[in-house]
Amino acid sequence: MKDIPVGKPILKDDVWVIKMDGKIKAFYNRCTHLGCPLSFNGLIFVCRCHGSKFNLNGERIEGPAKRALKALKVKITPDKEVFVKI
Repeated sequence: MKDIPVGKPILKDDVWVIKMDGKIKAFYNRCTHLGCPLSFNGLIFVCRCHGSKFNLNGERIEGPAKRALKALKVKITPDKEVFVKI
């Protein structure tokens, strides 16, 4: 858990993982519009194909996507390992 920077998502195995407000969140690296991969521009997630934008909570900011990013379940073990269920 210490390896995940606060407020800066990291991409691992097609999953974006971010630590915010003391919690770990994870999102599938695909836009909800047509499934294109996402980029992180330092502030928001952006669809590489059609430009949909999502905030760090995965909420849609701008379309053509109509839905938020797919949130994934995160499990933290007692020894602070992070596992994401896809």
